[in-house]
Amino acid sequence: MRKFILTLICILWVSTAFTAGQMTIGMGLNGVSDWTTEWPFVDIMKISREWFTFNADGSDGWDTGYGASIPLDSNLYPSQVPFDPDGAGPAIPQAVRTVWAIAHLPTGNYTFICEGTGVVSFNGMMSGSFTVNGGGTFTVNVAGDGNAWMDITQSQAGDNLRNMRLIMPGYESVYQAEKFHPEFTSRISMFRALRFMDWGATNDSTLANWADRPHTGDYSYTRRGVPYEVMIELANNLNIPPWICVPHMATDDYITQLARLIRDNLNSNLRVYLEYSNETWNWQFGQTNYCEDQGELLGLPNFFGYRWAYHCKRACDIWRIFTQEFGSDTRFVKVLASQAGWGSGTEADPYPIQFMLEDAMTNPLINPDGYSADAIAIAPYFAPVGMGSLTDTATVDQVITLCLQDIDAMNAPGGMVSGHKTVADEHGVELVCYEGGQHMVRSESTALTDTFIAVNRDPRIYGVYTDYLDKLDAAGVGLFCHFVDCGDFSRWGMWGSMEYQNQPVADAHKYRALVDWNNISLSRTPTVTPTNTPVFSATATPTITITCTVTATASITPTPEYIYNPSQEIKAQPSNCIAAMGCNKILFTGLPLNAELFIYDITGGLVFSTNTNSNDGTYLWEINKSRKAGRIAAGIYIYVAADSDGRSRKGRLAIIP
Repeated sequence: MRKFILTLICILWVSTAFTAGQMTIGMGLNGVSDWTTEWPFVDIMKISREWFTFNADGSDGWDTGYGASIPLDSNLYPSQVPFDPDGAGPAIPQAVRTVWAIAHLPTGNYTFICEGTGVVSFNGMMSGSFTVNGGGTFTVNVAGDGNAWMDITQSQAGDNLRNMRLIMPGYESVYQAEKFHPEFTSRISMFRALRFMDWGATNDSTLANWADRPHTGDYSYTRRGVPYEVMIELANNLNIPPWICVPHMATDDYITQLARLIRDNLNSNLRVYLEYSNETWNWQFGQTNYCEDQGELLGLPNFFGYRWAYHCKRACDIWRIFTQEFGSDTRFVKVLASQAGWGSGTEADPYPIQFMLEDAMTNPLINPDGYSADAIAIAPYFAPVGMGSLTDTATVDQVITLCLQDIDAMNAPGGMVSGHKTVADEHGVELVCYEGGQHMVRSESTALTDTFIAVNRDPRIYGVYTDYLDKLDAAGVGLFCHFVDCGDFSRWGMWGSMEYQNQPVADAHKYRALVDWNNISLSRTPTVTPTNTPVFSATATPTITITCTVTATASITPTPEYIYNPSQEIKAQPSNCIAAMGCNKILFTGLPLNAELFIYDITGGLVFSTNTNSNDGTYLWEINKSRKAGRIAAGIYIYVAADSDGRSRKGRLAIIP
């Protein structure tokens, strides 16, 4: 028999069911890169690659690897070329280079403008060599698709080559007032929100301090991302609400300055969607590890890890700061994003968003001011059912059929979308999609990649997308943001609604479907109503349910038969074993029956393994009896538990002297 104390916060749930049939369409903008197939700016210096080095005498190849040592000014232009990367006087001085992997750019004569003194040349699919004395204007020819590069072989210290612009043909006299290419703006002008996640270089961002953010004068926007000022200008020009993702390491001062910039410069009739980082559950991104570590460090609640609670904490911090800066202005929409493909929405197998809303957001350590989200956001991508098991013989017809099955399943009662819609309604918030669209990726298979590309080019994908949007709308999604507007199709994905900027619309079937469906919804007003009022003082709404629980003591009789739950977290107790405090054993719980347990050091070396022969999901590891060669050293270790089907779960522990 064991006792527990259960304490919950008294919450005012504002239950509002948002009506199906109100969906509007937004668009995620693809990242700025030198290999992009779209033309966001008439100045293509803004899409040039990060600087790298080569030997100034032309010897020893393409890239000598001193890029991190290039001396840069505040706008990231090399401050002196040639340069000595280590101060030790290398035999060969270093020059500087940038690249464009040109694809579908207009050919012809581009205008190169710069200030400073030095020598620069354009090569590959570009041509032109110039000695610059105090600045000038020059002509560079672009011959067609392929690699092109600009070499800086001399740049005078104190008057370095800077403020470089490379203007597309026909925009020489207007580029300062019209920085966005009209073909780019015309293709996105009809959408109802623009998500700037990739423009902001959100994934793996290193930004923390406001002074380090991208600046409008940066030579390129591929290194630090596109400046917020440019995002706001595009949103204002098109009169489309921006969706901003705040970097995961941003300080409170960074967030404060961002709030002021948006408040003072965004059109007063436009709202802004605010999201903390992007996919902080996705382990391929650095922000996930950061949130996991920060959440554990702060002792936040553990829901298969600490990242969910930390995400909520920083989201609440962002909302609090924007509320302070915006005052009574309620133009910002508080978005709480989560992983859609995990869980089933039941009490035994909840969605992560349920933990975030019902546990994390009601925890005063995380949300002391009691703010609530205006919208929860998911990414309900579709793909052929059983994509991982498809063989190279799969046909276009088969893939299309399997995609339609996936669309039906996610929107059916109890499916991913309808399940999250139920959660949204229960908590009185909007359900929106931060991303979505097709998700056909099998990068290891050339044959399947070719089939997936054929599906994405098949005219029938128009009907697949229309069915997808219809069903999302019927399920009650409020705003759907497609990922992304434009991008090449490859083994890494076919994310673009268009393959290249000036692709004929008649051939861009996904784009046509999005535009045609959007035209139906143009008369609709986005249904999410932003507020900056804490939920604990919410005003009257259609249905109000007050749910309060009190501190209670209960007795629980343990279940006599252990039932393994594959989604259950495996724990090491204690996870920080301190030898000085007498720790010499670690108890593992939540194991599969008769699990194989492996423990590795941080170099990947195996230090212990055993068949646990466990019928209750536990195993006691006696640390100093584990290695014949001697004691287990202090350090960080990775533990992996595998079940009889080969499925495994892992975690970390520390042995401390």
